[in-house]
Amino acid sequence: MDGPGPLGLSDADFWTDPRRTRDAVQQPYMQANKEALIYDAPREVVPGARQTLPTQVLRVATFATLSAKPFRSTAIVVGVDLERNYVKAAIAVRPSPRESDPSTPIESGPPPEGVQGAMGAETFTIDLRERLELPWEPGSVLARLIVLDDVSEPRLIRLVPSAGFLDPEVEKTRLAERAKTNVPTLRPPPDGPGVSFLRDKNSPPLPEVGKPGLTLSAPRVFALDADQPCMLRGSFRLPILKKHIVPQTPVPKAGTEEIYAQLAPRVRLGEPMATGVIPITLVATGSSIADPLIWRLIVPTYDRLDASSDGALVTGAFALDARTLEGFDVLEQTFFLYAFSGEEMAGPLVIGLTRK
Repeated sequence: MDGPGPLGLSDADFWTDPRRTRDAVQQPYMQANKEALIYDAPREVVPGARQTLPTQVLRVATFATLSAKPFRSTAIVVGVDLERNYVKAAIAVRPSPRESDPSTPIESGPPPEGVQGAMGAETFTIDLRERLELPWEPGSVLARLIVLDDVSEPRLIRLVPSAGFLDPEVEKTRLAERAKTNVPTLRPPPDGPGVSFLRDKNSPPLPEVGKPGLTLSAPRVFALDADQPCMLRGSFRLPILKKHIVPQTPVPKAGTEEIYAQLAPRVRLGEPMATGVIPITLVATGSSIADPLIWRLIVPTYDRLDASSDGALVTGAFALDARTLEGFDVLEQTFFLYAFSGEEMAGPLVIGLTRK
């Protein structure tokens, strides 16, 4: 991801001539009648020197696809702040005052007669800073573009400090503050309806040993008027941050008081104490309303850990009733559900919502 991007643009091109390579890149796809969703971004941005973060999309597809998945109303951007493991998502193209709000139902129709199989191409420039309201400070963002069930390759963007004096003591303090133990409570709460954080026979398989990843499962079709839960399950093997490790001490240490209080009643009943937590963010975009829904989970691991386990791969699982997620069951539509944590992504998991 550190080399030239898929559009072959220099970092400066994104501000000066982002369509410079369009014809050369799209021509092979057009000639081969091959669809492509290409997303590119500058590799390094100096916030002190720039006020925007332009990223570039080139989409090559049949007119049938372009009509069935209109970009302006179905495309979303997702950015992961890798230092904080925090995920943001938004409609990719901000509607103009003359356009409908992205939260209104998507309207699409058949392409003009006789051109269904013909190829077309379109390009868009997306200011990622504006769309995701990114903090304009040094850090790393892993960005992806999603059009319902189509996902671009990720692009790593580094926000780097401007050249000049860097106070080493200030930097040392900043890094120490970020590394300080701060273990959030589990989300959803472990006593919620259908919630479980222990693996069982219904859990999806863990990712391959030694490789980070996420796996998801849910009903392919679910009736909203059914008197039963819509069980969403996940398994993971993911790196843990040092500050998210729970010291196994009789008395909670600073930064772990809340999770100790949350889990203490269950530990007294014989359940294990979590040894750490992993943030996992669910992002769903729908066939009728693409404006993304974001649900943030904090999931425990019970693997054996110690304070030197920073970055170690840990395993765990979760299960919950998707109907408890705000906005999930308000409309009959097909959801394309993705899960993000750090550099890892799972999905799309397709869930069709209907009524009997």
